[in-house]
Amino acid sequence: MALTTPQEILSPEIEQQQTVADPPVAEQVPSPALEGEVEVDPFADDQANAIPPQEEKNEQVAGLFTGISRAKRVMAEEIHPDGPPPPAAHSEPLSRIQGQRIIITDASESDVRFFQEALDRPFEEGVKVARPNLDHHNLEDTLKDYIRAIHEIHNDAIDAARRGTMTIKEIAAEAGNVGMDDAATWLLRQPPGAAFNPEQMALAIRVRLNTQVLLDEVMTNGDHKGILKTLAFAASVEAKVSGGIAEAGRSMAVLSNAGKIGAMDTSRLQSLPELLKRYNVETGDIDNMRAAYLALPTNRRRAKYTKGLMRKGLDVWAELYINSLLSSPVTHMVNIASNLVFGLFQLPERALAGVFGALRTNIFRGMTSADRVYMMESVAMIQSLRQGMQDAFVASSRALIREEETFGKMAKIDTRERRAITSEFLGFDPQSPVGMAVDATGIYTRFLGARMLLAEDEFAKGLAYQAEIYAQAHRRMTRLIDDGMAPEDAAREGAAILAGRDATAVKNAQEMAQRLTFQGDLGKFAGALSKIMSHPLAKIFVPFYKTPTNIIKETIQRTPLGILPGSPFWTDFRKGGANADLAMSRLTMGSGLFMTFAWSAAGAEGSNLMLTGSGPRDKTAKAAWRRLKLQPYSIAIKNDDGTYTSYDYSRLAPIAGILAMAADYAAYSQYEDDAGTLEKLFVGGSLAMFEHMADLPMMEGFFTIAELFGSEYEGMHEKIPRTLDLLAKQITGALVSSIPLVPTGSLAATIERVLYPEASNTMPSGDDIDLPLGVRGFYEGLQKALSRNPFFSKDVPNKLNLWAQEMKSCENGLWCFISPIRVIDSKYNEVDEEMVRLGLGVPMPKKTQRGIMLNAEQYNRLIMEMNFIDHDGMNMLDEMSWLISQDHYQEAPIGTNEEDGSKGKIDMLRSVKNARLKEALDTLFGEDIDLEIKAGDRAIAIEDTGQAP
Repeated sequence: MALTTPQEILSPEIEQQQTVADPPVAEQVPSPALEGEVEVDPFADDQANAIPPQEEKNEQVAGLFTGISRAKRVMAEEIHPDGPPPPAAHSEPLSRIQGQRIIITDASESDVRFFQEALDRPFEEGVKVARPNLDHHNLEDTLKDYIRAIHEIHNDAIDAARRGTMTIKEIAAEAGNVGMDDAATWLLRQPPGAAFNPEQMALAIRVRLNTQVLLDEVMTNGDHKGILKTLAFAASVEAKVSGGIAEAGRSMAVLSNAGKIGAMDTSRLQSLPELLKRYNVETGDIDNMRAAYLALPTNRRRAKYTKGLMRKGLDVWAELYINSLLSSPVTHMVNIASNLVFGLFQLPERALAGVFGALRTNIFRGMTSADRVYMMESVAMIQSLRQGMQDAFVASSRALIREEETFGKMAKIDTRERRAITSEFLGFDPQSPVGMAVDATGIYTRFLGARMLLAEDEFAKGLAYQAEIYAQAHRRMTRLIDDGMAPEDAAREGAAILAGRDATAVKNAQEMAQRLTFQGDLGKFAGALSKIMSHPLAKIFVPFYKTPTNIIKETIQRTPLGILPGSPFWTDFRKGGANADLAMSRLTMGSGLFMTFAWSAAGAEGSNLMLTGSGPRDKTAKAAWRRLKLQPYSIAIKNDDGTYTSYDYSRLAPIAGILAMAADYAAYSQYEDDAGTLEKLFVGGSLAMFEHMADLPMMEGFFTIAELFGSEYEGMHEKIPRTLDLLAKQITGALVSSIPLVPTGSLAATIERVLYPEASNTMPSGDDIDLPLGVRGFYEGLQKALSRNPFFSKDVPNKLNLWAQEMKSCENGLWCFISPIRVIDSKYNEVDEEMVRLGLGVPMPKKTQRGIMLNAEQYNRLIMEMNFIDHDGMNMLDEMSWLISQDHYQEAPIGTNEEDGSKGKIDMLRSVKNARLKEALDTLFGEDIDLEIKAGDRAIAIEDTGQAP
């Protein structure tokens, strides 16, 4: 039988403050008086009090409400049959078997104090115990699990008890028992420089190691007389062993092993000759020598300290960086919205799973597992809301105030050390000024990041936990009644589940709570990578790994891609029973949504409702699409004037993934007639998943990895410089964002977007463009960091689009500060409309022109010049608009005519831009002295060497 989660039994002084009513937040309640055959678990929490017995009229409702109401009433009557019971008398046995359960008597206050003194713990902290679901028929296995649970609870105390139980004197005595005295005597009788065979060398090293221990002990605790004797002995041992080491080449294997156990770390012994020269070894100098000796660091200690300092420093940095990314209110609103949407989605999924359960067990009766899901479980989940809200508030408060988890050690923060900025982790006295400062910095760092995220997830887990507990209780009672059990007895079983006394139900509820907040197990392959991804250095590019992986996992099994081999769908389907019902429900429900929205996305252009995916496949056409203010992964509603208002859904995981894949699949289906349906689905769905994940706030930094690979048309001479600059840029951004107590994270960036909605051009500015590789990337990363700070962003040039219009990073004013849904009104533009229709566009000018890389100011000026050169009173947009209206344009093909090589539509539009670009470059290079000098130097270098510098 499985074991329930270890519970914390609170001390009597503080038990009245605890209100949560689920096993992970249990309270100590006095043992009720037991009569007859009533089976009661005195360690059950006060859930019966938290959920008052239903009035009799509730039992008029058939099915679910009758069973759940009866179960709650039975539970309440069993725990408090005649009101609150008096304190239990502890003259009765500590435990006894009654029925099918083992009854454990509560501890009195004096008993608690006895255990606290034995455990050396303050009385106010309470005693942690494990609460097993003891079964008289399987007692041996249960006891093994119970002992293992006790070890898990008191792991720190047990480890502490195992360490340091032998004093140095005891160690020396133990060495003497195995012949250390004989070994030392033999060593001291050896002549100077004597060579040892391997066996003798091992013995000499053993004496040397024990001499080091003895010397440390005497120097620390010994008297003057003992120090004088030990010094002479240690010096003699060192002389014998040093000479033997110099002569014993054949003993290197033994020496290698000695190094692993620390026996060769003899910094202090080797320093004895120098100490003896500095001091006359007399009584008056002993105190000085003692202090000098103890101040000598050992090589082993120095290496261990350095390694530990570096490791802890990286963990501290990772915590600073991750929390800086999570500090924006938008991130938390996205998290809350995703938890809410995913939780609500469970209700129809559970009802549909009940349909599959009924079909499977009735049609294939005797051929499949009788364990199944019932449709009314979804109603039970709704009925749990009252109790779930209580649990959610208590668990969320505990997380917000004390940073403690209630439903298992699972969180979205997957760093190696989740609380590195603490005096305990860094080894400071928590009561010292330094320790208090460190703890205050940690609290400040995590409050708007990890702590708020934990509180939000614990709230969602509280609701999900009770929803699953109620569903499990309904499932058990319905199944037992179907098998012929009396409703009253079935209600008793349901009461045990509601009280948290069923190990399997508790485990299922905890797993569901973790799953609905995207914190479940990743499986073998993905789980194996989590250790690598949790390393602080990996966080530069992959700040979050577990949560996005779980989002993808939950999305895939709700789309037609779920039938592919290796999908999580097959894992649950093979388990059979209720797991198979739920797997089929997820696949069917999600795929139904997928097909519905794919059909909607493939509707006629100009319809009143559009579902957008990632947008046009060509990036130049996609840029034109964005200039029309049509945002990707949105539901676009047509206005009276023909424009659209887009409401993005990209952040509502995992439903967003289903809609994104549906929209992109519809787009691929329209253009890929030669591909099979499944192939189009796989290609379109996979790209949609990848691109929509890039929109999640938690994925900031991850998609820079894709940039490192660059374009397939790039040569190595282009890839290497760009890669070095990108690496430097990303590392710089991560370092700047993690500066403690400075507004450089996503909170500052959100404030900046609201105050200054214009987007920034983060290209290197001024003379930074001429810096060496890597250094230039550093300044570009710094430029990006400045653009995200409201105090410095005004000094960064604005970003311009193809029409020299200022781009914006916020379209919704103050809503950008909190809203997880971005709303954009489209803007009509005839030329951009034409590019989107063609599926091809006019690209932006390259950042390197005439062999010279432009800085941010020069690039912006180039775009301005290109647009506003006067051609017959027209700017570039006007000229392209006029061109589109001409007959020769309308009659031309989309691309170049393959027969005669004449220009197609897109060629004509690009020709307008190219002609203007040439004129703008002539102006720019003619008026900018810096560019003129660089162009001259480049021309001379080409003339002298025959190649560009």
